[in-house]
Amino acid sequence: MADVNNAHWSAQYVDKAYQIGLLDSLYKETISKKIFPNQNITRGESVELLVKTYLLLEKTSLEESEILIEAIFEDVDDKSSYAPYIKYAYEK
Repeated sequence: MADVNNAHWSAQYVDKAYQIGLLDSLYKETISKKIFPNQNITRGESVELLVKTYLLLEKTSLEESEILIEAIFEDVDDKSSYAPYIKYAYEK
């Protein structure tokens, strides 16, 4: 279960997204291991969420990519946790 206060308007949505695996890497990468629904997310995090949602709806999985994301997007580290999702979105 996500750690969002049950009184928060987004609690049921955040909890469901967490349960189906949409927020697992976002949750793991925060220093406090908490989800903050009122905080902004990065472009990389938003692409990761969109691609994960697409993969769930299409019942498919993330494909490995040989492209170097840094050659396309200078501000994206190829070793970042969301790089595979950006590669997938770019190729699709």
